[in-house]
Amino acid sequence: MNRPLIIGIVAVLAVVAVAFAQRNRTSTISPTNTPTAQVTVTTTLETTATPSATTVTTVSPTTTTTHDVTFNGQAFSPRSLTIKVGDTVRFLNNGSQSIWVASDPHPVHTKYSAFDAERGYAPGETYSFTFTKAGTWTYHNHLNSSQTGTIVVE
Repeated sequence: MNRPLIIGIVAVLAVVAVAFAQRNRTSTISPTNTPTAQVTVTTTLETTATPSATTVTTVSPTTTTTHDVTFNGQAFSPRSLTIKVGDTVRFLNNGSQSIWVASDPHPVHTKYSAFDAERGYAPGETYSFTFTKAGTWTYHNHLNSSQTGTIVVE
């Protein structure tokens, strides 16, 4: 095969792979005062020969709770929140400008890549995310990365 044809095929495959990965992300954006109940349970088993590797086990919750974190335009409150696996956190934008909640690090959001609103949301809107992995998950406002918070999932 000639080189331009191979490069074209590889480019098309890359676009398809990115589109598929974006489609499978789990997050919910819901309007203010609309109750949401979403539990996404995923079982992931990662094995590797590296001793420092982390195995992530997701547990099916028996009861779930929705916790609110408010944003007043300057900071998230509470700044740190401890929840259980399977609980949902609803981020309420009470500020005067859009915010975009996303996992650290800024700007790539790879610490917990599914934990990403994927867009800014306006004052009065909410973003909800169900945490299915135990751990300490730091996050920030992607539109102003100095505004941060932490969700501890037990």
